[in-house]
Amino acid sequence: MSADVVTDELTMLLRMMAERRWTFAYYPDRENIERLAAVFEYRARGVADVAIMTRPGYAYGYRGILTASPDPFAPNFVSWTYSDQPVHVFRASLALPAPGLQGHR
Repeated sequence: MSADVVTDELTMLLRMMAERRWTFAYYPDRENIERLAAVFEYRARGVADVAIMTRPGYAYGYRGILTASPDPFAPNFVSWTYSDQPVHVFRASLALPAPGLQGHR
């Protein structure tokens, strides 16, 4: 798969996340992105899905259980985790079922 195809797919996935109301954080800022984090919180359930791209070829994602801390970047427990190329991690994060469905918390 060419770099252009991967970039286009990643852009599409990020747009899908935005449409589904994921929240984004850019580090150090949006003009000079070194890391990108996307978060979707299920506040009533105390769960957050998080996907973080730390460099162009690497990302990781997890489903965090937020029982004592409301910070999705410091979950008390993790019930799912995955690391790979960003396009795969963001796609997998979008595909997670809602907490409580199909055995997921």
